[in-house]
Amino acid sequence: MPTKPGAVICLGCGFNIETGSEAATRIKERRVREPIGVPSSARLAAGAGLSCAGAAVALGVWAALATVTGRPWYSMAAFVGVCAGVGMLFAVRGSGRISSGLIATGPGLIAAAAGLALFAPAPTEPFPNPFLAAFDGSFQGFLGVDLSMVGVMGEDEAVLAGGVWFALAGVAAFAFGRSNPDEDAEEDDASAGEGGAGG
Repeated sequence: MPTKPGAVICLGCGFNIETGSEAATRIKERRVREPIGVPSSARLAAGAGLSCAGAAVALGVWAALATVTGRPWYSMAAFVGVCAGVGMLFAVRGSGRISSGLIATGPGLIAAAAGLALFAPAPTEPFPNPFLAAFDGSFQGFLGVDLSMVGVMGEDEAVLAGGVWFALAGVAAFAFGRSNPDEDAEEDDASAGEGGAGG
């Protein structure tokens, strides 16, 4: 194998032109990832079941928190979506697609809607923040504001908050159900290769 002009060692046989000796050489081949298959119908069906199970577990946690604390815990709607998406991701073994994300979104949104209706109903009238209401009256007078009503949520605010967290539940369920770590790793490898070639 001819060497390039100015080269000292032949990469084919390992011959060193300067010393006249040979060294063992080995060409390392780049490992090629196997193509990621589309989840089968059976895996998608199993994923739908696990999404329902994950959403149900999260709904149970939400119920416990709401019962113990007496608070609506709107943010738990997003947690419900995450659990639904993770259930799908587990079933398809990390090879999520748009279809798996859409399937996971269904149980996530249904459970989130149930949680909002059961544990975070819109109040008919604003109710004060019990922590801030406990402040001494003179301190409130010094600030010139009624701290007992700071952070309270009326019906409109509660509906808006519920809608936002409901939407986040759908986004979280789809994102986790759709996620594909192996595909993301391939894209990172491709980006690194292009960067090296450009350099």
